[in-house]
Amino acid sequence: MAGFPVNPCSGPDQVLPATSLKTWTIDTPVLLQMSTSGYASAVPLSMYSMMKAVAEDKPLRKAMALQQHGTWKSWNYRDYFEESCTVAKAFIALGLERSHGVCLMGNNHPHWLIANFGSIFAGGVSTGVYTSNSPITCRHMAKDCRAQVLVLENQHYIDKFLPLKQFLPHVKVIVQ
Repeated sequence: MAGFPVNPCSGPDQVLPATSLKTWTIDTPVLLQMSTSGYASAVPLSMYSMMKAVAEDKPLRKAMALQQHGTWKSWNYRDYFEESCTVAKAFIALGLERSHGVCLMGNNHPHWLIANFGSIFAGGVSTGVYTSNSPITCRHMAKDCRAQVLVLENQHYIDKFLPLKQFLPHVKVIVQ
């Protein structure tokens, strides 16, 4: 693809040495099943590099839109990428460490997607939590991904997590 990096040896697109096709830990690399032709022959890219390339190639093309109170707000690919980078920097400043989780609980909204990519860009693990999940399930998900940041849409979801705080030693901050 035009505009996409071709050297997967360094930066966000580096291919780490691996010995297995599977892993049970977030920070263990896996072997890529590559081929000499077809889709499996494409150079592996990170989400960051892919979104950056699209933002550079089609900066003003509409990426997503939301209608609220009768008016539309839209994001083009440049804005989408830049806001995701800003969120990534904020997560890092709040203490997110590589391979730790960011739990996202909220309804379908562009801000959820921006937070999702922000967590990935920051080197974190994006973990979507269903709004209908029980507190026990929320606790399990946050603990399993070693969540350091909880992004919760409203007070109702904050109230679901607050009693769990004592069981979530990695959590550093709750963002609403």
